[in-house]
Amino acid sequence: MSSLKIVSFILLMVLLAIGFNLARHKPLWTDEIYSQTVSVEKFSYPDILLGKVKEGNTCPLFYLIQKMICDMTQYRVPSTGLEPWDQHAQILLRVNPVFFMSLAIAVIFYCIARFYSSLAGVFASFVALSSPMVWLYWAESRPYAMWVLLGTLQLLFFLSIIRKEELNIRTWNWLAVIHGLLSLTVITSVGQIMAVSFLLWILKSRDWKKYLGLTILPLLICFYYYGRSSLSPLWVPNNFMKLIYPSISVEQRGLFAVYTTFLLVQYFQSRGNAHVLTIGKEERRSWALIALMLAVAFSYIIFYKLREIPGHAGHELPVRQFIFLTPVGIIATVLFSLDLMRAVKNQMWIRINVALALGGLMIIHFLRNCFGIIGIY
Repeated sequence: MSSLKIVSFILLMVLLAIGFNLARHKPLWTDEIYSQTVSVEKFSYPDILLGKVKEGNTCPLFYLIQKMICDMTQYRVPSTGLEPWDQHAQILLRVNPVFFMSLAIAVIFYCIARFYSSLAGVFASFVALSSPMVWLYWAESRPYAMWVLLGTLQLLFFLSIIRKEELNIRTWNWLAVIHGLLSLTVITSVGQIMAVSFLLWILKSRDWKKYLGLTILPLLICFYYYGRSSLSPLWVPNNFMKLIYPSISVEQRGLFAVYTTFLLVQYFQSRGNAHVLTIGKEERRSWALIALMLAVAFSYIIFYKLREIPGHAGHELPVRQFIFLTPVGIIATVLFSLDLMRAVKNQMWIRINVALALGGLMIIHFLRNCFGIIGIY
């Protein structure tokens, strides 16, 4: 265990170095400059906490942390304004996202390596670093990296709860804390919170008192900040699936389709005498959560579609609104890949073909995204 923690810490240090190098080479853009010069510097801590910032997302956690970092380092925006290529600002203002995105990847490695194997942890890191959304928002002074970290922790705590027959109250309470932090980070975390809570109600506990901190309070916080937000008009592109693609690639969707096929095969074979495939109980429940998260994403698309102003007034709905699917895609890819290999462990020929197919999908996924990532930086 100690050696795994050491390796995870070293990985975190390497990831931080990569993140700050990206920050140094990536100019600040309009949203980052606006957030710093207006939302962070012009509002007090109580005003930020009350949701008075003039943003579409008024949840305060990111702005509070950013303000504390600036106060501790005594940083202020220059009187001449914040320039895109201000080297000092590019690093300092991105400490927050670089740390949280790096920590998210390191946590994925640690948890997968601990509960499965070191090789599985390496594979999980590879999948995470293959995601374009990780690279796009690794060094961006906005709440998205924090959203990825909290979404990652939410999924891992959910998995920890469903792994055991007996309910672990300590883990449940930690998940409630994560839900609280999510509600203080982004308004649209409401869907994630409801999806996880619904499955836990079905699978684990129907004691409504346990959901006061896990679900009710976080939802009330989300609704409060939604009421304080100044949402600009957004319109949904005709090809709305392009909002999903950057977070869950075509290769990952192919893997989900294959895994769903295996689930169907197992269901039908369970009604007969032949038992060729055995899909894990934990992974089946994970599949249900992935399906719910995708349903949440499509419900958001419908919501924005219904709010559209004729003539495409405002801005196109950005893909970053769906970044919560990034940890979903990463963890699902790892769990489903491991379970598919385990399902055919006694069928050598099928096992070889599944391994080749999975390896090919992930290599294509990595190479295709590499070109896009290089283009970004």
